[in-house]
Amino acid sequence: MNALNLFSSAYQNRHLQKLPKFSSLRRLGFYEARPDFDCGDADLNEYFSIDSIESDSQLLSVTYLVLGEESEEIAFISLSNDSIKKEILPRRK
Repeated sequence: MNALNLFSSAYQNRHLQKLPKFSSLRRLGFYEARPDFDCGDADLNEYFSIDSIESDSQLLSVTYLVLGEESEEIAFISLSNDSIKKEILPRRK
């Protein structure tokens, strides 16, 4: 096992145990009002409550609500599909 794997294992053992267990993911439609959610970061809160609706409606992302063991809302995940076409990148010299 290399040093990076040892660090990674130690980090996971120390920090992942603090995460709440989740039971399911629920996909939110772009037409669906977002539940009240406050993660302590104003930019992320705004993204979830406002920007994720617009991104989802434009098919730029899909947003999921992470539900805890008692169906409480514990997180959200927004997945986006993006790419960079090599034709638009500057040529290497």
